[in-house]
Amino acid sequence: MKKIFLTAFFVVAAFCAQATTSPSWLSSVKIISSIPSSSDWQPKSSQPTLRSTSTVLNESFYDSIPLPFQAINAEFDTLTTANIVSLPHFGTYPVIGYKFTLSEKLPITTLFVSDSIDMFAFQISDTVDMSNVLYTNYDNGTSDSLDAGIYYMVLITNYQVGTFNLNIVADTSNVIVPEFQEIVLPFDSIGMKFDSSKVSFINIGGFGVYPAVGFKFTIDKDTTLAAYFESEDISASAYSISDSIPTSYPSVSEFFSSKDDTLKVGTYYITLITNRQYGDYNLFIHEGKFDSLQFTPVTLPYGVKNASCVSSSSIVEFDGDLVRARGYEFSIAQDTVVIFSDSIYGVSDYDIDLFDSGMSQIKSLEVNDTVSLTAGTYFVVIYTYHGTFTYDFSVKQKGETVIASATEFVVNDFKVYSTYSDIIISGLETNSSVMVAGIDGRMIAQLTASSETETIRVPNTGIYIVYVNGVSKKLIVK
Repeated sequence: MKKIFLTAFFVVAAFCAQATTSPSWLSSVKIISSIPSSSDWQPKSSQPTLRSTSTVLNESFYDSIPLPFQAINAEFDTLTTANIVSLPHFGTYPVIGYKFTLSEKLPITTLFVSDSIDMFAFQISDTVDMSNVLYTNYDNGTSDSLDAGIYYMVLITNYQVGTFNLNIVADTSNVIVPEFQEIVLPFDSIGMKFDSSKVSFINIGGFGVYPAVGFKFTIDKDTTLAAYFESEDISASAYSISDSIPTSYPSVSEFFSSKDDTLKVGTYYITLITNRQYGDYNLFIHEGKFDSLQFTPVTLPYGVKNASCVSSSSIVEFDGDLVRARGYEFSIAQDTVVIFSDSIYGVSDYDIDLFDSGMSQIKSLEVNDTVSLTAGTYFVVIYTYHGTFTYDFSVKQKGETVIASATEFVVNDFKVYSTYSDIIISGLETNSSVMVAGIDGRMIAQLTASSETETIRVPNTGIYIVYVNGVSKKLIVK
């Protein structure tokens, strides 16, 4: 598994003048000011059926829109919504047109997002026939300031069709301030939505427009801060933090994946951005630091079933990163063949790595992997950057038999049942760790038992998994 998470670990501080290293994907964003060669804009696949081969650019072609403008799940379809147009300074392509009015001199910022359209462009003109083009961009971005007046914008694709989201804004401050959700630390949130219809869009000076959400929190003592972001849908993210509501994001250097300064007592505002990706994510923000990975000593043969890696305690620092992980340590007295077996549930992307006594990696283990090892001590790490999971794992020497225990933890028996939308867990020991997850492994609730019986409300009917100190039971909520 390639380590693509730029924000696996960060310790943050207030905006300051000192330089920080910004995420590399931000610097790769390019605003192209010249028209690319014809080879760049050749259709990638067979051309879709065309509604028209020639459309006149007149007033009726354009949809009048207010600013700011937002379109969610709009259709770019050459049979219905788009026309094939011969643009004077571009060529003949599918086009949708917009018309807007500026009451003062302002720049125009665009953010186009689509799963099926990856070659798009914008042009802005002050003439209805697009003969006087003022702005061309083959990406999202911000124009120079335009004088007050009426303008015509075309959205162009390379004969690609599909649904898209589009935001068009006129802005004087170079920023659309997110709504900062107030949170209390420690903040552990599972199954949050990074939704293009609910995020804000900020313009990072010189690098383009990115979707963003904001969080606000207060600390009552000087402290460092650790946060962990994980998602199977979003491959890259970055943070900015300020001790006041941001009024601009003029520089990419304000976004970072790691800082180690101390926050003073006060209120802070975190802006979280992604690489124009959307989906579900989990976010954990704690004072101090997450613990380093601890290894559980085991004696071969060893096996475990339905072990959980769900609670925030499984977020640990390992090899310079924050990961969600479990670690095992075992020793062998003589040179031998060791057999590993595993099954992971809840995430599709994970690693199981084998290390020697000096923590040098020997290899990434596959299912039912066989490795020849010399006498000594070894470590196994099961980890992911992408979400909560449960797992089965065993390790044995050749010729041994593993009888996997139901869990790594000794607990009293407990019972689970449901009434309407509540899950009731009884027979609990005080201070037991209780978690409820969906059948897909996403955590619904987490608590420490304060009595023999706990009740947890679930959002929908379906199959759920209840974990008590790592022991799992399934039930159906009807």
